[in-house]
Amino acid sequence: MERKIRQLIALGFVATLGTACNDSKLAPAALSTDDPIAVINGQQEYAPLDTAQFDGSESHDPDGGDLVGYEWSVITKPAGSNASIQYISDSQVEFFVDFAGDYTIELTVTDDEGDTGTTTYNFSAVPWQAIHVELAWDIDSVDVDLHLTNVSDGGQFYQSPGDCYYANLQPEWGAPGAVGNPSLDIDDVDGFGPENINLDQPENSKQYRVFVHYFSDDAMGPTNATVRIYLSGELRYEQLKNLTNDIVWDVATIDWPTGEINEIGTTFMNP
Repeated sequence: MERKIRQLIALGFVATLGTACNDSKLAPAALSTDDPIAVINGQQEYAPLDTAQFDGSESHDPDGGDLVGYEWSVITKPAGSNASIQYISDSQVEFFVDFAGDYTIELTVTDDEGDTGTTTYNFSAVPWQAIHVELAWDIDSVDVDLHLTNVSDGGQFYQSPGDCYYANLQPEWGAPGAVGNPSLDIDDVDGFGPENINLDQPENSKQYRVFVHYFSDDAMGPTNATVRIYLSGELRYEQLKNLTNDIVWDVATIDWPTGEINEIGTTFMNP
């Protein structure tokens, strides 16, 4: 800071000398702190489960000083997200984009005189699949499972091949390939999720049904489970349900290609 003040006082002194003969009083020169400028570069859209990377190396100090500190933080993230900053270097970071939704990160830089500058950066995680069903819950160490059944072809809860779940991760409901065939990307057995079931290209004239099973509470008691249904990247359904051990939540049906979602919302004990 002393370097900046000396520069500014010198400039102010020269300016006031030129007007001293005409002014009865000499106005003090205005001071500017010349704080460092934080800059974040990165993508503004990712897919869920991507690893996002951000670069702050274009941050700088306008008065030519050195940057001696970079502090990164996640300011906002979707409910249920546990995303946290991982440093690649002082000026470069990454983190696992665990949930679909909107995020904000912040960078504060510090120069060699202790002055700071801060900026924020907004980005989103948007599912690209036609159908993306997301499950989260709020207690660590417990196991909650997501299920998607093919109602149109006689699929039933917990019965392969018509149920996509942890024991049937990639059932073939259609011809080999992406059309009509779902996949469960993560079986999270110790909280907090997410578990996602995706259908890249659903077959027409089909109905699917979403279930959630509280598989094991590990003696931790009830949990609040949240289901979000995205259709072509747009959040179309979100609901929370308090569940106890071994209870099944019959969430909703999805009709394709109309995109109609009909909530069921009932619960039952796992048979």
